Amino acid sequence: VTPPVMLASGRDSPDQDDPDDPGGVLPEPLDLRGNLQKENPNGLFTKLWKQRYFILSEDMLTYAKEEDGEVLKTVPLYRVKSVQRVRQEKKKAIFEVRTNIFQTDGSPRVYLIRCKDDKEADLWVKSITFNVERFKIKRQREREGVSGPR
Repeated sequence: VTPPVMLASGRDSPDQDDPDDPGGVLPEPLDLRGNLQKENPNGLFTKLWKQRYFILSEDMLTYAKEEDGEVLKTVPLYRVKSVQRVRQEKKKAIFEVRTNIFQTDGSPRVYLIRCKDDKEADLWVKSITFNVERFKIKRQREREGVSGPR
């Protein structure tokens, strides 16, 4: 199993440079990639977990069957409503990515993702949350036409 790889330095807050300065420099987004398990929502009687290679980039979360495989799903970060740890199964930690993408039954699409341990789950939750918040700030600045370094 490949451990997650962070390709940029982390920060506590996307707007930590100066949150009161709307033209402040946004920190670089976090890029994270690695093998995780995604719950298959079609398991009728048992939960089916499938290994997938996840990639978090500036504005999306994608996954494929393997590192160099064809992308199976893309979740734009503007569609992410929340990211949080939800439970523990033995030593494996599970988090959810709740979206505002709706399924045919009208319920929101929720991705359950299982990690090998707490540390890995916390890294993914914090990184996705960071990029979602950074994306919201960037989008708001663009709407307001705020000039200045980005």
